Amino acid sequence: MKHLQAYFFRQILWPFIVALAALTGLAILTQSLASISLLVEEQRGLYIFVYVTVLAMPQLLSLVIPIALFISVTYALHRLHTESELVVASASGMSRWGVVTPALRLALLAAAAHLAIMLWAQPFSYREMRRTLYDAQADLAATLVKPGEFVKPSDDLTLYLQDVQPGGQLTGLMIEDARDPSKPVVYMAKTGRLVQSAVSPQIILQQGSIQQIEDDGRLSYLDFDTYPFDLTRFVEPQGELVYKLSDRYLHELLFPDPTDHWEAANRDEMLAEGHSRIATPIHDIAVVLIAILALIGGDFSRVGYARRIWIATGAALAVRLLGFAAQSAANDDPLLNILQYAVPLAGGGVAIVMLLNPKRRAPHRNLFKRATA
Repeated sequence: MKHLQAYFFRQILWPFIVALAALTGLAILTQSLASISLLVEEQRGLYIFVYVTVLAMPQLLSLVIPIALFISVTYALHRLHTESELVVASASGMSRWGVVTPALRLALLAAAAHLAIMLWAQPFSYREMRRTLYDAQADLAATLVKPGEFVKPSDDLTLYLQDVQPGGQLTGLMIEDARDPSKPVVYMAKTGRLVQSAVSPQIILQQGSIQQIEDDGRLSYLDFDTYPFDLTRFVEPQGELVYKLSDRYLHELLFPDPTDHWEAANRDEMLAEGHSRIATPIHDIAVVLIAILALIGGDFSRVGYARRIWIATGAALAVRLLGFAAQSAANDDPLLNILQYAVPLAGGGVAIVMLLNPKRRAPHRNLFKRATA
């Protein structure tokens, strides 16, 4: 029996791996299209794009694991049915729960991995993603400085530089400030450097000149050694980095800091997110039980199990959607967090009850009785 169960486990495991890889690939493609704005011409932009996509994988895995489990268990049990392998196993003395055990073992392993993703991998990767995006948006060199190109961060500003030297020194700068269209100002500088500040980002121009046409048509020309050009009006200053709900660890969600204004204002949402992290892996077991019920829980059918599979698919989808609805409701009332656990437990519990107490219209047609007759 142990050899048979190991065989059944492998028959379920490989479809799970294939389904998980396919669904994750599709989710990564969707995520990549959503963040395509990060992909710029520079090599560093491509690196950020790929890095952010990889960091999104834990969240994507948490979404597709229940789907992959349901697909793999349904496919494997249906194939074992149609090839009469379950009939042979039953004839050799394997009980109904002996057939069910490999699928439940995979569900428990997947749920444990899912819980680890929700509690540690997801917040870690999302924190790193948030920091990466924050640094990329705050990096003026990546957005404004493009050697050999005229860059227009706004309609009234044009910036050009010849090159960027090691250490970030800029050479051959030209800036046209056309905030006053009738009197544009042109700044020329031999060298310069970017000073990034959340309050006032600036380009420090060195060894240059300021040129402007006066009202009487004369050219005004002023040399300078150092001149700070303020970019505040052209570049939106970066505020303080704030971690969102998806970026926080479980203890931060369940025990908000009452002295923190943001956490105090979002306490209910933080509690709902924290309980969702714990309750979501229970859905893995629930959808597997529903799939088992569809293929094992009823009478033997000579015409196939398509109708049962469609009903089970609808039931599994309903349980998962109700889980999302319970989390949404708990955002407004923390007492409703109990529903986040009740929904998957009820779905799995009903499946277990129906497996233990099947109502058969024709008992003689049951799979296991048929096999041993």
